[in-house]
Amino acid sequence: MSVAQSTAHAAESNVMTAWVAKWPAVSFYTLTLALSWGYWLTLLAQGRRVEPGWLFALICGAFVLAQVYLATGHSILCVALWHVAFNMMVSTEFSVGLPAAIVSSAVMACGLVVAVRWWRRPPDPPRFDPMLDLVTPRAGVGEGGL
Repeated sequence: MSVAQSTAHAAESNVMTAWVAKWPAVSFYTLTLALSWGYWLTLLAQGRRVEPGWLFALICGAFVLAQVYLATGHSILCVALWHVAFNMMVSTEFSVGLPAAIVSSAVMACGLVVAVRWWRRPPDPPRFDPMLDLVTPRAGVGEGGL
């Protein structure tokens, strides 16, 4: 059994790896970032109660921001401008009550749509890995001759 085959076998036997393989890597990173950010902000709350709905909204918002990042050609400036606009719509003294709730709910719904679409998307094909290609013998290489 080659190194690549044994690695593939180990990956198939791991349930978590299978789950991550189904979901594109960007989804896994987005979820990890959102949970880390939520943990950090919970620490900053200093004993105040943090609602579970707030964490759900944070995760949905992370998926929206990741989609903005990907749709704009990896522009952090566009993500920052979107985030500022969102904060102005829901977090200032001028935006309270129903308008802020509508905007926040719309962003959560969009985040869910993005997460579901990414989940249903077929996995990306494997990319060329030069390090693996150096290790994995190919047919005809090393069988005598030049």
